[in-house]
Amino acid sequence: MGVGTLTIAALIVSAAVILICCLKSKHFLKYILLSILSGLAALFAIQLLGTAIELTVPITPLTLGISGLGGVPGVILILVLDVLVQL
Repeated sequence: MGVGTLTIAALIVSAAVILICCLKSKHFLKYILLSILSGLAALFAIQLLGTAIELTVPITPLTLGISGLGGVPGVILILVLDVLVQL
């Protein structure tokens, strides 16, 4: 199983979990927007604080999409894959 396949599988799982939580919520749109904003905020926080801990993630359309769709779990996925690829 390659890194690309693992990324897609993890993104699908995290998006499904977020979608299930949104459907159970009474405020569907509010929950989706909060998830997107928290994911993007986490990505930018990692970008700002990453220089201090020497962990940088480039901001590309792919990382923005994963963090937007996956929320905070998507950002964690990006970090884990970044560390695994650098090993």
